[in-house]
Amino acid sequence: MDSLDANYFAVQRRGLTLIGFDVSQMQLKVRYPAWVALLILAAVSHNWPMLVKALVSAESMLRFLDGMAIFNQGTLATVKLVVCVYKRQRLSALLQRLHAAHLQQPARVNRSELHRLDRRISLLYRNAVYATILSCAVMPIVPMAWARWQGTAYEPLTPLDFDFWLDMHRPRYYWPVYVWGVCGTSSVALTVIALDSLFSWLLLSSVAQFAALKLKLRTLQCNFSQLPRCVAMHKACQNNCDELNDIYAEILLVQYTLSFIQLCCALYRFNNAGWSSDLPFRICFLVVVFAQVCAYCLAGDYLKQESASVATVIYECFDWSTLPPGRRRLLALMMLRAQQPVQLSGYLFNIDRPLLLWVSLSFEQSV
Repeated sequence: MDSLDANYFAVQRRGLTLIGFDVSQMQLKVRYPAWVALLILAAVSHNWPMLVKALVSAESMLRFLDGMAIFNQGTLATVKLVVCVYKRQRLSALLQRLHAAHLQQPARVNRSELHRLDRRISLLYRNAVYATILSCAVMPIVPMAWARWQGTAYEPLTPLDFDFWLDMHRPRYYWPVYVWGVCGTSSVALTVIALDSLFSWLLLSSVAQFAALKLKLRTLQCNFSQLPRCVAMHKACQNNCDELNDIYAEILLVQYTLSFIQLCCALYRFNNAGWSSDLPFRICFLVVVFAQVCAYCLAGDYLKQESASVATVIYECFDWSTLPPGRRRLLALMMLRAQQPVQLSGYLFNIDRPLLLWVSLSFEQSV
């Protein structure tokens, strides 16, 4: 692990450890298969009843949207975890390559700056998800505790306002439902923290590779013997980005297919339901879903712009009229490659700023 920064990969390491993976040697290994299976079971067993709730309550728009929003987020988290387990060897290989490239970058790249940015983003995202878990667990208890202290009658409240078709007035039913509701929400939350923050680290590490390449190109006039190495380095950068896209393609497809529905459901519910005990949870949930949409699009656009800027650096840093033909051909090859920038894709759409704009406008029109 990089000794220059004690917080290097810290959020991702802790998040992946909590969902049963071992990343102690920058390798993604399933350390506790039973725990991973339990997380998937908890998410599915809590997720599918939400769909049933939505369909049964279809005559009530608010209850229908409640169930659909939670069902979509649970489905998304389950897909992310299953894809991560299935592609763990490819993820592990990519993780090691990017970590090795990070250690080899010269100090002038300010190699830890992007990872400090990643840590700040990951911490903010993690705290927002933790706030969602906390509000889910606490807010049903607060009104009941207040009514009991006042000596007034109250209705039992459960996380996500779902009773699994049991009589919540009986403690033997209420507390198992309450605990299972919190556990189901927590399993989804831990999964998205780990895998979304891992994506952030992988992407910003890829951006750091392009930054190191541009620095090396600016110093080539002093040592043109390094030009073949720059060509190979550029190819390696693009290969790593292509591998990242191949690994996350299914996740990106499901992410944006479901997130648009989630945002519409959550905001409609937020605007029309008025005050209730689960309002803090709804607010935190809406923030987290919107953060997911923004983070993936802005990160994908950042990587696209950074990879495309390599062509500009090559054009501006050399006196082409004095370059030997062989060096011109190598540099022209890199420029041609860089003019087709790295593009993250969810099969049906590209993950960049125009997609975020489209989602935002469609979201505004639908609401």
